[in-house]
Amino acid sequence: MKEDILLPEEEMDDDAFLASLEDLLREPADEPGPEEKAAEPLEPASEPEASGKNKEKPGRHAKEPRTAPQWLKPLLCGAAALCVVILAVFGVLTLRDPYRRKILPGVSVGTVELSGMSRYQAKKALDEAYRLPLSRQNLVVTFPEDPARIPALEISSRESGAHVDTAGAVKAAYAVGRTADTENRTLPLSDFLTLNEAMLRELTADFAEGLRRQTQAHTAYLEGSTPDVTDPNAVPQVLVITPSQPAPSIDGDVLYEDVVGALREGRLEALYSGPMGQTVPELADLQAIYDENCFAPQEPTIDKKTLEVTPGKPGYVFDVGRAREQMLHQGAEELRIPLEIVQPTISDQDVYFQDVLGHCETPHGDNEKRNTNLRLACASLDGLVLQPGQEFSYNDTLGERTKEKGYMPAPAYSGTTLVDSLGGGICQVSSTLYLASVYAELTVLERVNHGFPVHYIPYGMDATVNWGFTDLKLRNDSPLPVKIHAEESDGYVRIDILGTETRDYDIEMSYSVGGRHVKTFVTKKDKATGEVLSKDFVALSSYMEDVFQ
Repeated sequence: MKEDILLPEEEMDDDAFLASLEDLLREPADEPGPEEKAAEPLEPASEPEASGKNKEKPGRHAKEPRTAPQWLKPLLCGAAALCVVILAVFGVLTLRDPYRRKILPGVSVGTVELSGMSRYQAKKALDEAYRLPLSRQNLVVTFPEDPARIPALEISSRESGAHVDTAGAVKAAYAVGRTADTENRTLPLSDFLTLNEAMLRELTADFAEGLRRQTQAHTAYLEGSTPDVTDPNAVPQVLVITPSQPAPSIDGDVLYEDVVGALREGRLEALYSGPMGQTVPELADLQAIYDENCFAPQEPTIDKKTLEVTPGKPGYVFDVGRAREQMLHQGAEELRIPLEIVQPTISDQDVYFQDVLGHCETPHGDNEKRNTNLRLACASLDGLVLQPGQEFSYNDTLGERTKEKGYMPAPAYSGTTLVDSLGGGICQVSSTLYLASVYAELTVLERVNHGFPVHYIPYGMDATVNWGFTDLKLRNDSPLPVKIHAEESDGYVRIDILGTETRDYDIEMSYSVGGRHVKTFVTKKDKATGEVLSKDFVALSSYMEDVFQ
């Protein structure tokens, strides 16, 4: 619906004033007064015609001219006199204004030229150019980049609060050259514009922040079902990582200035003039992804009080460092990382053998044949498990020392004489095993000392063996299995008795010498305080000659 736009009465221009004056002076149409209507005679009623005779119809009386009421004539005369006075004043004023009450040449408000316009015409022009569009249409801000990346920002007139005081603008324009400075004949629109700047500040800041929030963070998920880790051909799960996506970024302050600048110039279109950039998200935190989706294998454990075993579990892992290099290389591409199945380092069966119950190591010389025999003997013992109550025989475990088994002739005692014997030197392995077994508190069923003390182990702690004659026999009387670990390396024979440590004390070995006899003892000391708990006799070793300290 078109809006009729009128200035206040005192601001109405000359043409409009004259038109209204003419309407005021126009006389009303002649109409009969109430007295005239009452005086008009009525027609007589028609009479029946005489049979056979024609009668003349009576004629109507002619109306007399109507005259204006007596009271209206003085009023019209007074109005006419007033108009004459007004026209005279108006004519004088017009003669005194060389621009005939029009806006001076060169005067404009914003970009609207108002030269030679009446105030009525000027207001209409400013309404059409500024007030109506700014109060009814949206301001649209576009951006230099791909519009698919940054959509246009539309701000409604309700949000901007834009209002142009066109009446004030016309008054200021009309005053130029009359009561105002004639130097500047272009009046800025902003002088007559009001805006909701707080709302505009908030809208532009929210728009810039909304763009920043379009940044898409990486995603990570596992593809595939959990494989059967006992199946050697199982296909592991794949960790899929989609990279982060950047978002466009703008300067909210510049956007605000662009919006306000357009409105102050009466424009409903604006192009963002500030810097364009990207909000680049951080790289995916691969360590956090690893912690969320992967886990190291769980080693089996044993409760040392209840002796119950908790089985181990395999783990699912990937190389974080290598994955990071792949991510940097692939850029925006999807990253697929097959997870690796990692078994525990200790099997459920070996959970019992995580502690060293007894240890002994003895040095050896550089006789290579003898060292070969030492290695063969250690290899026969290594990994041997003794279940609770199970007995062990050194000779049965090694078997007869033969050339076919790789044993070589090396120095060994035959009675009191040192001669080369096939498998010579394996008594060092049996002696080392014996002392480790005493520390582990295995039950010694059979043990024989050498004829003469040996240099590689303390007195009274050796054990000689001979196929078919002397043997070293042990038994595991603990409630848990034990395992023998034996090796020859770096000039030593090393033997460990592995098991589950449940003791709260340490063991120390000692001996005493009396002539050719040597007594050995086991001393138990509290682990926490070092207090001696007991000292017990272990064995008597009798040699063929006196033993000297």
